[in-house]
Amino acid sequence: MSWQTPIKLHLLFIVIFLISGCTTITHLGDGYDQSGSCVYLSAPETLKESFSELVVPEADFWKTEDAKIQYLIKRIRISKLGFERNGKKYSPGKAATFILWKKNLAKWNSQVHSAQDLVDVVCSGSATSGQPYRVICDDGTQHNLQSVLQNELNALEEYLIEYRAQKAEEALLEKVADSTEEEQALSADEEKESVLMQKINQETNSEVESQTYLSSVQNIFSSFNKKK
Repeated sequence: MSWQTPIKLHLLFIVIFLISGCTTITHLGDGYDQSGSCVYLSAPETLKESFSELVVPEADFWKTEDAKIQYLIKRIRISKLGFERNGKKYSPGKAATFILWKKNLAKWNSQVHSAQDLVDVVCSGSATSGQPYRVICDDGTQHNLQSVLQNELNALEEYLIEYRAQKAEEALLEKVADSTEEEQALSADEEKESVLMQKINQETNSEVESQTYLSSVQNIFSSFNKKK
């Protein structure tokens, strides 16, 4: 072994150390922050506002899987976070446009039948490099887009369950109210009928009494005439 070999190895280790020291490896989160809370495309407290703006106006339409897919893409589009694909950063609008474009490609569209498919198939990462798509949060932390969209979809499903339960309860209360009004109206009609029957009975009794009185008078006159 040449005396130069240890020196070359030493220099190689120095170079590797310097390169590794200058290279920053950004940790990719799995959709949860350090406190264990879910990461969304906007602050958690704004989710209900998004639901009411994007879901409630067309409640029947939002029962379909296609509507849920559109909702998730809209959530990306209106987000104020950063997005990264294969090392290149994208605005929310461009990220949403790309996801929609990829979803509509024949290769992927045939595999997407639900919002869950969009998350698992389209948003799982780049088919070219195998790298996951990234969401860049305001604090600089990065998360897997697939994980964040899974949180978004879970929140949407929970909201829809609550929304449908609320609508079912409102429909039931409305039905009970209508039934109560009908019963009240029926009760009022029965009361009117009862009053009318009482009046008829009173008039009938008065007529009977009058006829009885007339009959008695006639009998008295008849007896008086016979005595004559």
